[in-house]
Amino acid sequence: MNRKIKKALKKPISNKIEIHVAPRNGKAARQVVAKWCDGTFVDEVNTEKAAAREKFVARLAIKMNLDNSDPTLVTVEDDLVEEAEKADAIAETAAKKGTQPEVDETAKALKETPTDVLELAKAFLSNPDLLEELADDFQKLGIAGEKELATIEYIIGTSRLLPKPLGGSVKSASSSGKSYVTEMVTSLFPPEVVITATDITPSALYYCQEGKLKNKLIVVGERRHTGSSDDAIAANATLALREMLSRGRLDKMVPMKTEGGEIRTQHIRQEGPIAYLETTTQQQIFEEDATRLLALATDESPQQTAAILEMQARQAAWKTASPQEQDAVRQKHQTAQRLLKKVKVRIKFAEHLKIPPISLAARRAYPQLLGCIEAVALLRQMTKTIREDGSVDARSSDYAIAYELMMPILRRTFAPLSERAVKLLGVIQVNAGTGKTFDRGDCAKWAGVGLTEVRHRLDSLIEAGCVEQLAGGKGVRYTYKFVSGKVVKTPGLSNLITPYALWEAITKPKKKSSAPEKASGKRKAFR
Repeated sequence: MNRKIKKALKKPISNKIEIHVAPRNGKAARQVVAKWCDGTFVDEVNTEKAAAREKFVARLAIKMNLDNSDPTLVTVEDDLVEEAEKADAIAETAAKKGTQPEVDETAKALKETPTDVLELAKAFLSNPDLLEELADDFQKLGIAGEKELATIEYIIGTSRLLPKPLGGSVKSASSSGKSYVTEMVTSLFPPEVVITATDITPSALYYCQEGKLKNKLIVVGERRHTGSSDDAIAANATLALREMLSRGRLDKMVPMKTEGGEIRTQHIRQEGPIAYLETTTQQQIFEEDATRLLALATDESPQQTAAILEMQARQAAWKTASPQEQDAVRQKHQTAQRLLKKVKVRIKFAEHLKIPPISLAARRAYPQLLGCIEAVALLRQMTKTIREDGSVDARSSDYAIAYELMMPILRRTFAPLSERAVKLLGVIQVNAGTGKTFDRGDCAKWAGVGLTEVRHRLDSLIEAGCVEQLAGGKGVRYTYKFVSGKVVKTPGLSNLITPYALWEAITKPKKKSSAPEKASGKRKAFR
């Protein structure tokens, strides 16, 4: 290394690169993730070959807009070799590690829980209107509005005890409050059942301590951007997550060196299942991931913004719940979650639930609806009879709750455009629906969002044919016009039975009621 480069390396580097290398997976190339302050680059590299390492550095330089000789890149090759060796050593240790006797942290925590907290937790689980109590507790934690989002996240976390738990992805613009809501809801679950990470590398789940993932809630702060449009790279980046969500376990064959230098294949197993939550600012996530996750969103309305500002003002004036009151709320819910038993849920009325088979999306939407009903019934198990085989029956009141939570999600599932794109289309139609041309700055002003968010939403509208791009490119301002006559149809879910109609079908199967259908929100009438 010449003196000039050595001298440069002593200076602080703003774009310091972190290299993460996956263990051997049976192929010559392995996955490599390079991260720096403002970007991520994912690639596959044979770290044992100098030529392959050099090509990786060249591709990374292009991604970072650097010259190949830039001092920032000098140590990357050595880091590749070093991180690969570390990854293989960790994988080998994991493969050799036998099952260790574990302390039942939940039983230990319950034994140490004060009697008054236990009573509060049992009272919550026995409350027929426990969701109303839950909404009050959300408010004490500083969650303004967002009752539906916070509740479905709580239900997803509870579903970790089911054979096939739920997963959800909160897709919303920056500063919309999605991270805060998710953080507060997650705090209501016992620490021993939650795994929180700001990022999960592609092979991380394989090499967790054996048994660590079983019936856990995994929360990821922000979905990874692959840094590439290559579908294969995007698919590999979340392969382990998809497998765990679909099958409830992971199996991987990994070649490793023995102490004698011989190469032998080790079988790595990870048992699940897991519940999963993530947040993202991306308009669209990888399709195979999307099919396994509930499409969640924050409320971006002016009314919700006003509610958040009011809550912030109340917090500044010390007119909200004290830290001690908030801690009491967390203790109650953590204890309640520890008291829940793994029960099997039978949905005797499942054949009454019809989702329109208008697209392949119905094949994933229907199991998600059933999973939500099961999770609600599991949470309300203390209001039911648990049979000797550890099973309970879901009731129409469980469906009433699931119906209210799932209807917005089902509409997003079947909708041709995201809610954010539809909102932008609405303001465009109001402000430029008469043939007036507009640009991205106009949209940002009308919708009250950033330019990057506007660009993503416009891309969706152009693809749907609702907006036409007139000009734009290098040095040329992007201009657009609204395409009149293009109608975005709201998905029809009218054939999905309402809670009251289901209650009538169950209680009066032989006599068709002539009474008008009642509002789905009135659950007290048919507990």
